[in-house]
Amino acid sequence: MGFINIPSVANFEEYVKRNEIQSKWKISDEHLCLSRGILPEDGADKKWKTIPALWENVVTNFVEVIKANKAEKWFDELAKLCKKQFIEDFRGMGVRRFYQVKSTAREDMVKVIVAGIQSELFDQWKNSELSLHEVSLLMTSLIADTEDRLGQIDGKIARARDKEDNCKVQISKKRQDFDRCGLVGKMVGKKWDLFHAQVELMQQKYVIMTLIEGFLFAKSLLLNLIDEFNRLNREIANCAALLTEAVARCDFGMKERCKGSFEADIHGHLVKFHDYERVSKFAARLVKQQSAQKSQTNKIRSVLVAKLGNEPSFALFSERIHISFLMKTLEMICGVDVMKAHDTLIDRQEDRLFGMSIIEKLKQRFESDPSGLRDYIEKLLCYTGVNLTFDKDEMGEKATNGSGKEILSSAFTILIPRSQTSLGFVAQLKTAFSESVEAEVEIIETDHKINEIDLINVKSAFPLRFVKQVRLLKEEYLRRITGSDAENSRFLLHLEGNGSQHPPLYATTSDEKVNETIPYLLMARALKLILSMPDRQTGISKLVWPRKNKWGMDDVPIILGETLIETPAVMTMEHIHELKTSVLDRIAHDFPKLDEKEQLLHEIRKVLLAVKNEVQGDVFDPQYQKFIEGSKSAIKNILRLS
Repeated sequence: MGFINIPSVANFEEYVKRNEIQSKWKISDEHLCLSRGILPEDGADKKWKTIPALWENVVTNFVEVIKANKAEKWFDELAKLCKKQFIEDFRGMGVRRFYQVKSTAREDMVKVIVAGIQSELFDQWKNSELSLHEVSLLMTSLIADTEDRLGQIDGKIARARDKEDNCKVQISKKRQDFDRCGLVGKMVGKKWDLFHAQVELMQQKYVIMTLIEGFLFAKSLLLNLIDEFNRLNREIANCAALLTEAVARCDFGMKERCKGSFEADIHGHLVKFHDYERVSKFAARLVKQQSAQKSQTNKIRSVLVAKLGNEPSFALFSERIHISFLMKTLEMICGVDVMKAHDTLIDRQEDRLFGMSIIEKLKQRFESDPSGLRDYIEKLLCYTGVNLTFDKDEMGEKATNGSGKEILSSAFTILIPRSQTSLGFVAQLKTAFSESVEAEVEIIETDHKINEIDLINVKSAFPLRFVKQVRLLKEEYLRRITGSDAENSRFLLHLEGNGSQHPPLYATTSDEKVNETIPYLLMARALKLILSMPDRQTGISKLVWPRKNKWGMDDVPIILGETLIETPAVMTMEHIHELKTSVLDRIAHDFPKLDEKEQLLHEIRKVLLAVKNEVQGDVFDPQYQKFIEGSKSAIKNILRLS
């Protein structure tokens, strides 16, 4: 937020101890003891005098009153008047009563002091005299000094009491000297001199006694001030942390944008095409422009302060300035200033970094290197895609939705800036794109965004199951319909039926495909829809599925393999659907009665025995177990036998 990130070195420990600074901030000893007023009304009271000046004034007036009396009464009258002033008349209420009354306004005094210090420090930050880091260092020094002054209060009180005791001794001695003074002494004015010395001692005594009460008040005031100073410092630290985060983000963004080489990282959505080294050198030049940096800093701070209203503070700053607004402000102001500095510092057109068309940049690099342009574009196109991640397992061979009709469409569009000065290179660029894109590509020239080329790859007309993230829905669906409360879950999810009446939403996995196929293979083999026939060339027996077309004539038969175990892997989803239809039609037409179904059940057992022979009688064979489970499904769901 300033010319450099490293804070300037300043001796804040010495600064906060200066008399003129403590007096300006109303934290001098005179202010803390209320020798000088802190509250605005006290400061505006013309009758308000410092403690020494007040006692000097009243004692002088007392002398004028009592000197008309006999000399023998001077000492007693002075003592009586000073005592009355201390107990009853000091600032209109007596010393102790005055500090008791003022203690009720201690919080108001703390607010006045803290508000004044905060206002000055905020203005110094706003005017770029101090950074927030330096403001925090200053506050830390102020807190340490205040704590140190608090620790010294008891010592000051003890020393003041010693001085008070010494004054009492001196006053008593002067009285004795006065009483021993004879006629000659009176004639030469010795008694007056002794009384005048007594006046000075009496004035000094009551100044000390008043300051002792003032120090006791200052002690409690310092305790409150330390708490408020710490609170203010925390608010400053919050503001500094916010700006530090913004600076860190800016630094990170700059380093990210300026790292790499001329061959930019082409894996992201935004591919940058510029000379990183030249950009870094230009950024270093900008940092050295002190006047521009200060001007930019002042603009940013003015915008931030304007958001805080008429009474800005560090608390309002951390409350109203959010990182998003701060980053937006930085980008807006810095962006404009960087462009101005760029136009001022860079003269030659070929050295410019901003305000140039991407066409001109590509032309500078590739006009004499057509093969390099083609290689660069091919690299870019390798990483073009869509924001969605497709599930290859769901797409697979099922990108035709079981009908042979493709259900995933693609469109590739390229937007390039229009250029009237580089028509030949634009044609070369279009050719390179057209020859590098396998699909049909549409290239559109536009008058917007001269600094970028947009590659738009659109996939459309696909089922949601193709999207990889949707697999989570499938997993949750299967978990619910196969759980302990599967029946209720199916009802709640489907409302009508159990969902089996609907076609599957997702592509069938290899295991699901096998499990779905086996029951119908068993039925088809038992129904003689699948036959064992010798191969015409090798003579080896193979399972064949003779088929009829929609007009009832022979269609091309499907060779399924040598054994029934091999068959599921050979069949496509279209074949499975066709086989299911054939099996269900045949059962509905030829096996409506129970005894007929029992006969078919006998044929299924024979098919299972053949499968068992295929695995050499191993009843634990996983493939054989799948056929056992398939037979149960066939009997229960197809034949409707319990």
